[in-house]
Amino acid sequence: MGQNDGDAHLSALLDYYKLCQLSEKNPYTGVSTLHYANKIASIVRRTKSKTLLDYGCGRGDQYSAYHLDKLWNCYVTCYDPAVASFSARPKKKFDVVICCDVLEHIEESDVMDALCDIASLAKNAVFASISIVPSKNSLPDGRNVHVCVKSKAWWKSVVSKSNKPWYVAWKNRWNVEMEDSPI
Repeated sequence: MGQNDGDAHLSALLDYYKLCQLSEKNPYTGVSTLHYANKIASIVRRTKSKTLLDYGCGRGDQYSAYHLDKLWNCYVTCYDPAVASFSARPKKKFDVVICCDVLEHIEESDVMDALCDIASLAKNAVFASISIVPSKNSLPDGRNVHVCVKSKAWWKSVVSKSNKPWYVAWKNRWNVEMEDSPI
């Protein structure tokens, strides 16, 4: 696939997620982060973190409605290129970066760039939840919304190339398996 094909897919994906944000039936509200709130709280405490970036935060309901920032006792910044109010990419680093239910939505050809970007914004650690199974939802072009469904071994290999510790929760249809130590 040529560079322009990749750019076209990335642009089409971003356009789709921007449209979802405008829909009343928007599935990307950010509340899936609630499933990992205690694990993230543990990482925040363990690393003595005061700042956190939610990379791919969705609409941000996990903070506006559920106040996870208070549970974690740290200052949270939201970033999501598909949400107008959170679309400005931060320029500073954060103690911890979290990325919940995002990476499987990124084309395989763009995953390494995304992982490097995420790691570049983290001082201490990264937490990510990654689905390793297809979604029940499809993109307008018929592809599964999880455009990068890979094995745990594949993700571990890719994530380990980062110079930051990554804590990962693996999602399949029936359960979530948390890594006890960083990759």
